[in-house]
Amino acid sequence: MRSMNKTLLTIICLLLVVQTAHSLERRGTIQQDLTGDGDLDQVGFLVTGPDNNHDITWKITVHSSGRTLFNFEKSIGTKSCFDDPECVGNCTDYNSCRDEWFDGLKLSTKVFTVGRTESRHSFMLEVFKQVAPRYYISKLNFTEQEAEASVNRLAEHLADKDISGVILPDSILTSAPLMVYDKFNDVFVSFYAP
Repeated sequence: MRSMNKTLLTIICLLLVVQTAHSLERRGTIQQDLTGDGDLDQVGFLVTGPDNNHDITWKITVHSSGRTLFNFEKSIGTKSCFDDPECVGNCTDYNSCRDEWFDGLKLSTKVFTVGRTESRHSFMLEVFKQVAPRYYISKLNFTEQEAEASVNRLAEHLADKDISGVILPDSILTSAPLMVYDKFNDVFVSFYAP
C-alpha cells in the first residue's frame, strides 16, 4: 500500500511538471496617459494558456487614479497557427511555436498613439465619426441622437490632441479595434478598426 501511494504521488508530480512545462503565462505593464489628464495610467497585460488543448486568454486592464477604467478578456483559438511551424517560423511544434510567437510579441505594440500632426490623425477622426455611433448604440445603449452627440463631442475634443488607446487582440494574426477613452462618458470606446 505504501509503495502504491508513493507511485501515485510520483505520477501526480510528473503530470504537474509536464503541464507546467507546456503552460503559457506572459504578463507586463505599460505606463501611458490614455485618459488625457496628464497623468500616467497603468495598462496591464496577462496572456495565459494552460496547454495546447486550450485557447489562449488575453486580459487587458487600464487603471487610472485608483480606478479600473477598462477590463478586457478574450479567449483566442491558436491551433491553426501554432500547429504550423511556417506560420511563426523558428519553431518545430505547437509549444515551441507558441512560445516563439509570444516571446517575440512586444506588449507595447498593443498601446497605440497617433500624433495630432500625423496625416492619418484626421482620417481616423473621420472614420470614427462615421462608424462609432453604431458602437455607442449597440454597446452603450445610447439613442441615435445621444450616440451622434457623444461621437461628435469626442472627435472635436481629439481634433487637436494625440489619439492614444489600446489595440485589442482578435486572433493570433489579427487585431481588433483601437479602444480610446471617452472622458465625457467615462468609458473606453471602439475608435478605429484597420
